[in-house]
Amino acid sequence: MRSCVLIVLSFGLVTAGLWLAIPASAASPTRVSFDVDSTVLSRRTTAACGFPVYLHQSGTFVVTLFKDATGSTVRELDSTRGARIAWEAPTKGTSFAYPNNARAHYDYPQGASLGAPATLIVTGQFDKVPGYSADAGRFVFAGEVIDITPEGLPVVDTDPLPSGHNSIPNRCAVLAGP
Repeated sequence: MRSCVLIVLSFGLVTAGLWLAIPASAASPTRVSFDVDSTVLSRRTTAACGFPVYLHQSGTFVVTLFKDATGSTVRELDSTRGARIAWEAPTKGTSFAYPNNARAHYDYPQGASLGAPATLIVTGQFDKVPGYSADAGRFVFAGEVIDITPEGLPVVDTDPLPSGHNSIPNRCAVLAGP
């Protein structure tokens, strides 16, 4: 999964305790804002459904990086403005969309360097399949930094979806059509 762009998904709320853990000598946060209009094949959903399923994301994504006194990125907060997620199954002629209003919070306990561990906490609406209750709340994923973009944004690969997450089978049922 990609931290802020491709698997949106991905969004977390920072708790007051985490904010207090930042030393006063930490550098000022770095904020990067960019527009996204991207469609990619969702391998996990395609495999589960048995037909091609694409994830289309659009909107403005805002990434805020927090650094410690040495300049190492130790936290990241991702949010969106006017963002939408659409799931599309062109071979079935079906699709659905919903607003992307979740927040992602990443912790980099060893700094955001290649191979370093990361924790992703997504809060808010994670998925909304028509006819089913929204998957919303707080989702926690373990991950690893697998790349750093030219802009300095960590790319994180996370573990599979948490247990109890029903979006993929529900998504397949809706996209399969009547």
